Amino acid sequence: MPPGSVACWVFLTCVEVLQKYERMSVLYKLETHSHFTANLWAYAQKKLAELGNLCGLMPNQNSPSSDQLNTVVNLLSGMGKSSPATQVENSPNQKLREALSSTAAFNRHYLELSELAMGNYKHIGRLRSVALIGRELAQFYQMKGDHQKAEMFLEDALRLYEKEGWRTLICDTRQELAESQKELTDLEKYPLKS
Repeated sequence: MPPGSVACWVFLTCVEVLQKYERMSVLYKLETHSHFTANLWAYAQKKLAELGNLCGLMPNQNSPSSDQLNTVVNLLSGMGKSSPATQVENSPNQKLREALSSTAAFNRHYLELSELAMGNYKHIGRLRSVALIGRELAQFYQMKGDHQKAEMFLEDALRLYEKEGWRTLICDTRQELAESQKELTDLEKYPLKS
């Protein structure tokens, strides 16, 4: 299988299952759906990030190379021809096609999936998972050069790690936080919080 095809399949499957489940939860008034969907949102987000790296759509990458554009074309052709079923608004196929179409669309979909995953994890009280996705978002914002937003996510993760006594994660997060604050030329803020 060509590189990225499994990630496409997993992304499409996760989003399809999530959309079906959301329709069911409306019909049957399922209140506890976050317990079942949080991991799927996070998995879809990870697979989209994998595709973004492969196709040159992540913020730290310049415009996609010709090889990366060929990869996008191959992945889109492997998803089948655009049929009326794939043209339905918000279908998984349409979402993935749109996400792979440009860097801006990729960023929008990646951030949307991240927020949905974090929201579901918060709803069920899985704060460690929220912190993990928050650190991934911080890296994403650091790549974009938005160190203010990265700092916010890193500070949230750091508070959780300090509360739970995760020494290695505390050190790693402090280092990432210091790098963001250095970029913001806020050299006094980090030492005061240590």
